Amino acid sequence: MPELSFVRKQKLRALAKLMNQQNEMPIPVVRPLLDIMDLVMNEDETEFLLKAGTQRRTYEELFALSGMKQDEFADLFHGLLDKGLLWERSTTPPTFELAPILVGWMELQLCRGGEGEQEKEFVRRFSNLIDALKLGAKFPFRNIQNLVYRHITQPYQSIAPVAGAAPAKGVIRVNRNVDHSGFNVYPADDACELVERAGRNDNVALMHCFCRQWRKMSDESCRFGVPAESCLVVGELAYHAVKAKFGRSISTKDALKILEETRDAGVVHTVFHERDDPKLPPAAICNCCWDCCGVYGSYNRGFLPMHFNAYHIARVKDESACVGCGDCEWHCPTTAVKVKGGKVRILEKRCIGCGQCVHQCSHAALELKPLPRPVFLPILKPSEARLG
Repeated sequence: MPELSFVRKQKLRALAKLMNQQNEMPIPVVRPLLDIMDLVMNEDETEFLLKAGTQRRTYEELFALSGMKQDEFADLFHGLLDKGLLWERSTTPPTFELAPILVGWMELQLCRGGEGEQEKEFVRRFSNLIDALKLGAKFPFRNIQNLVYRHITQPYQSIAPVAGAAPAKGVIRVNRNVDHSGFNVYPADDACELVERAGRNDNVALMHCFCRQWRKMSDESCRFGVPAESCLVVGELAYHAVKAKFGRSISTKDALKILEETRDAGVVHTVFHERDDPKLPPAAICNCCWDCCGVYGSYNRGFLPMHFNAYHIARVKDESACVGCGDCEWHCPTTAVKVKGGKVRILEKRCIGCGQCVHQCSHAALELKPLPRPVFLPILKPSEARLG
């Protein structure tokens, strides 16, 4: 890997900070991140993006800003679109803006499913970034990170069951805006509704899951057997994904089939919003498992805490119905379900109410009960980590 000059590092660092402004959840600007950026973007692209900043602009505005000849700028512009550094909006006229890092530009580097030398080098450098972030799970940083997540940050995820519980009904008037950040985990019916709504305008696209593709290229196949091509893009960003060839347009029927198959395999349907801001429209439905997913997988590998807004809790409905098969335990993304002495037990402090244990139980031994609450799950100790 070539050594970066001081000037190059400073420019990449400045661009990373701009890209972080495009999302509610910034990523630490550490050296391995700069190495990834250096791999993907050249000096001219870096300079131009720094000049363009975070403002949404038309093609003509970007061309005028570049100071280049028409053909020269066209090559630069299409390169930025192809690399996912600029995102197109279906406005009239079309506008373009700087992409966020994560979730955003980073995932697009593997979502086409390519496995050439560029992608292999990207995977190597991304793995270096993950190794750097793992340092935050070591003592004393582990305690600091747990304290920050528990007492300073708000829950980044909200959990709803994939099956097995009807939502509690009622209206609570608080007379103020209620804000929560990150992404939402939806029940299958809600995910289906999102797909059907987007499908009316042919705005559903299928992409390779960044996390599964990264794991696959790191010789770690998905333990759930979910194919890498499994993430759905919905709404306006589906338009960009198809036009820039990051994904392919699929029918509503095919998208619903993917939701059904991945749900039965054990995933949670995770709905990401634009800019990781739940006040903005949904952008993608990722079918996440506790093995590959960057959130659940990192928790189960013992280097990331989780902080959720949970709305249900799993309970043992009929202990005598339990046959001790262990399907519920294996599918639980937070190891909240244990089978001991041939009978199921629920560790309620770890339960996030996702409903997979209920969905996978063929003997009706479990049920979900409404129980709104925040759930904080600290970084697992090395002896507790489910995955290496």
